[in-house]
Amino acid sequence: MNMKHIEVRKCKDPITIEEILEAEGTIGAKLPSDYVEHLLKYNGGHPDKDCYPLLEPLPYYNRITKAEAKSYDSEIAWFYAIHDGEYSNLLREYKFDGDRLPKGLIAIGRNSFGDLICMSVGMGNYGKVYFWTLEGSVQLGEEEPWWDNVFLIANSFTDFINSLYSSNIEGDEDTNFINIHDKYSLPYYLNNGRKHAELMKSFFAKTPTEVEEFIVDKIEENNDLILKYEVPSEKKRYIRYITDKTGKYKDAIEDMVDYSSQEKIDA
Repeated sequence: MNMKHIEVRKCKDPITIEEILEAEGTIGAKLPSDYVEHLLKYNGGHPDKDCYPLLEPLPYYNRITKAEAKSYDSEIAWFYAIHDGEYSNLLREYKFDGDRLPKGLIAIGRNSFGDLICMSVGMGNYGKVYFWTLEGSVQLGEEEPWWDNVFLIANSFTDFINSLYSSNIEGDEDTNFINIHDKYSLPYYLNNGRKHAELMKSFFAKTPTEVEEFIVDKIEENNDLILKYEVPSEKKRYIRYITDKTGKYKDAIEDMVDYSSQEKIDA
């Protein structure tokens, strides 16, 4: 599968293939070709679609629930770049993180909590992308780095980029987590042991090819789900409400609001 296009803000200055070869010399390994393509195109930055699911469940930590541990999602705050600056510097972080990561892993980005997004440049799992959690990591200088706090995100960098999706938070008292997927990210999201996955798959399987966004709203108070997609040619919005506790669902169809027409009426 081809790597999808994403928007990335606050990238560093463009780099050349010669600079990448020099970085490979410092690291002592050849970087996967799809990751090299990404570096040449963006070189660091913050992606507009910054959330992703893990392929492996996390152990149950205090900061997440047992349900979340089974199908965990995280975010990437920054991709590391090849540049001379101090922050989000791929080679600087390689030298700093080298003693904390298992052999063959390099950090290529981080989330907002100090956890790392890593890539394997080792022989056995070359090109795979991993989530390294700060919680459960070894103390520097005390033990050899282990894999106990490392979990698979994607089998390639291309898969990692394709799994990225947007997530927004709405509401004050009744908080909704609104996850917005495209046709690339949706399968990754639904295939990582997620609760009610079959109900979500059966709903989204009906979407025509013109649909570009697949929305999963999660209500924090009770974990109920609201699934949505819009069909512009029909001017219809399709909705499925899933009750988390019972697994029961209800489908609905609404007319899409034509905001441009509404503005003319109001005027």
